[in-house]
Amino acid sequence: MPALTQDQSLDVIIVGAGIAGLAAGISLRRAGHSVRIFERSELNNEVGAAIHVPPNANRSLVAWGLDPVENRFVPSKGIAIGSGATLQQFDFTPFGDFVPKVFGGPLYFAHRVDLHESLKKLAMGPEGPGKPVELNLGVQVVAYNPEEPSITLSSGIVKKADLVIAADGVHSIAVEAILGYAHKPEPQALYNGCYRFLIPAADLDADEETAWWNKNGEKEGLMRIFTASKFGNRFISYPCRGGEVWNCVGMFHDEELIGATKEDWQTPVDKSHVLKTFADFHPSLQAVLNKASDVKRWPLLYRGPIPTWTKGKMIIIGDAAHPMLPHQGQGGAQGIEDGIALGISLSGAKAEDIKERLALFEKGRRHRASAIQVMSNAGPDQAERVTREVAEYVSVPLDSQAKFAEYNWGHDIVDTMIQLLRGSVDAKFELPEGFFKGNPFSPQNAPKIRLVLYKVGIIFDYINTSPQPPLMRPALRHFQQYIYKSTEGFSLRLSPSPAAPSTCKSTASLKPIFRVNHQARRILTTTIIMSSAQTPLKIGFVPEHFSTPLHFAQKHYGLSAELVPFPSGTGHMITSLRSGEIDVAVGLTEGWVAGLGKDASIDPSFGTDGGYRLVGTYVETPLCWAISTGANRPEIQSVDSLKGGKIGVSRIGSGSYVMGYVLADQRDWLIPTTAVGMGIETASPFSDFVVLNTFKNLRDAVNDGRADFFMWEHFTSKKYYDSGEIRRVGEIYTPWSSWKIVASTKLFDDQKKLDERVEEAMDKINEGIKHFEEHQDEAVKYISTELDYSEEDAREWLKTVKFPKKVQGVDKEVIDKTVNILRKASVLMEGRGMKPEEMIAKTR
Repeated sequence: MPALTQDQSLDVIIVGAGIAGLAAGISLRRAGHSVRIFERSELNNEVGAAIHVPPNANRSLVAWGLDPVENRFVPSKGIAIGSGATLQQFDFTPFGDFVPKVFGGPLYFAHRVDLHESLKKLAMGPEGPGKPVELNLGVQVVAYNPEEPSITLSSGIVKKADLVIAADGVHSIAVEAILGYAHKPEPQALYNGCYRFLIPAADLDADEETAWWNKNGEKEGLMRIFTASKFGNRFISYPCRGGEVWNCVGMFHDEELIGATKEDWQTPVDKSHVLKTFADFHPSLQAVLNKASDVKRWPLLYRGPIPTWTKGKMIIIGDAAHPMLPHQGQGGAQGIEDGIALGISLSGAKAEDIKERLALFEKGRRHRASAIQVMSNAGPDQAERVTREVAEYVSVPLDSQAKFAEYNWGHDIVDTMIQLLRGSVDAKFELPEGFFKGNPFSPQNAPKIRLVLYKVGIIFDYINTSPQPPLMRPALRHFQQYIYKSTEGFSLRLSPSPAAPSTCKSTASLKPIFRVNHQARRILTTTIIMSSAQTPLKIGFVPEHFSTPLHFAQKHYGLSAELVPFPSGTGHMITSLRSGEIDVAVGLTEGWVAGLGKDASIDPSFGTDGGYRLVGTYVETPLCWAISTGANRPEIQSVDSLKGGKIGVSRIGSGSYVMGYVLADQRDWLIPTTAVGMGIETASPFSDFVVLNTFKNLRDAVNDGRADFFMWEHFTSKKYYDSGEIRRVGEIYTPWSSWKIVASTKLFDDQKKLDERVEEAMDKINEGIKHFEEHQDEAVKYISTELDYSEEDAREWLKTVKFPKKVQGVDKEVIDKTVNILRKASVLMEGRGMKPEEMIAKTR
């Protein structure tokens, strides 16, 4: 969908610059609208401590450009629950990498200030599509008019707009303006208060009594929950700010708070209150609590779901619409979902469309947020008690903790809103250009995996990698677990050894295996991943113009794979294939062949089988490598002047490395010698191979003198010739077709049959190539907008490239020729490494 013109864009007022308000501002800005935010605080500093940023929220934040690493988010590696009195762990749910695989992103722990600042930057910064959001601080709103629509400030000034959004928290007066009556929050019965404070990890390390807290990498993402005996009190802690700080929450019931009517994050209390509340905790844990400073007491206020969020041309979102207690870790995430949904639902909308679009927004959001609100307000481990109340808002039963997790984290708000608009507004609706930098979570990308919680079971990925309580170890020693797709449905395989599997179809058949006491059963309670469809492949690719058919295969034809970009090139993908990080890759012919043409004595990473095989041909035409130097390197005027110089390469064994030897061979720069070095009996034609990893580093290096020249694909380099950053010296073509598809050796069975998912993926790529050939204007638009090439260069490249009609299979003659030339260039040695026919798993 094209961007709106200034005359078409809506004038939107948002009241409140918290998480929900800023998310709405970002989303509406990217939808092409003009946004003003009015915030009552003078400094707009986020209060509180840390917050969960779960997958259902962070997928879109990352697609908007938020960098979790830069903002010091900590990915959770699991949740451990134990006794505060004895420190005995009685439950552990490891997350590892299966949460990102299942839900498209990890569960992050973030400091609220870090999250808030990153949202402000996305909303008001100069970068990104749309007009930056205007933020007005120190402005108190005293009245709302949904019909006009407008807000009245404490100064008496009335501000009008096309749409008013109230995102000003649990005590928002906008609720009464929407409902026509007051709907005040009240304290929860079980946990009506909590303490919040932060403890620097360095403070714990510096004290012998508390140094245990940070051992074994816990500050890298472990959430700890300790239960107390009194009225179910509990202490919760998890790291934030890159593991430098521990966020701490002590939940309790206090008779003094029963009549509380105001939620105040900033009420200070002495840490003696914390120590008294958790007086029955183990001395080692008391020592940790004693490190608390700047403790705040926060009343936990509850309000049930309301029947509507909209009236006229006004809507409430975030805590104003659905305040929830922190027990599901979804408060901030639901506000972010509100913001995302608003921008999508109002994409392309004019003033006369607002009421219809708000109705669609509420249809996509209110029932979901209300269900999570009910589950959150039930209290920790209590959500199963409210399944009947939740059933009012969902169409499928949510009757277990695992189903709550799936419902919370697996929901795709982007696709939900797109489908609603396609069904009611425009059957061909697409997101506005630039709304996301990538697709945050589309159905064809999402692993079709469900979480199923059993009372017995073990995590198969973590038997040998995660610390386990002593009581659990005997069971873990005796059983291994395998997940596979059965023709009859879900299956679980348990066996004393991999060689003797036994299959069971239900938890009932597992009971005889685990004849253990009640406490052991609780320890063994965990999450088992059961696959309703095989996990999608991870396909590595270089994010350049050649990747366009891959994009089309996924966007238009349902390529079920996670596309993993490798800007550093083929050499990096070889490493990732061998380590199991990716399953399939599209890269340069010379890189793949060079990787398999060396054995373990030359390249230790080769392993026993090289790690991958050639299965497909992605591009038929040769690749033009441009030879580049620095803009101000007058001493380099021709290719001949590069002999004996320093060549920059992305990685040893990469295409840029291999082509250096091909260039030297064509120029007769290779000199036979008895010096071996990597098993090659030829003197290096260059004084140094400078490994620089990325294209940017290569460009920088030829300008600062670390390298004299490098080689990279012509059209990717051309932009930087045009800007004057680097200078072209010459070019060289590969003597072979340029791009091949490889698959990990782990995807072949004992009969060397290739996993059917790879065959299916190549069929989808064929469709993507056909679409590319038939829709070249779309290809040019994608290349020039998403891949940072000029439209002129994109059209010129289209004249030079030829993709096959069918990618399956590789011509042995091409690999023979590549091996012969690489041997002549002394990249490979006769009698070492794999033969050409051994490199190919699928011939044409």
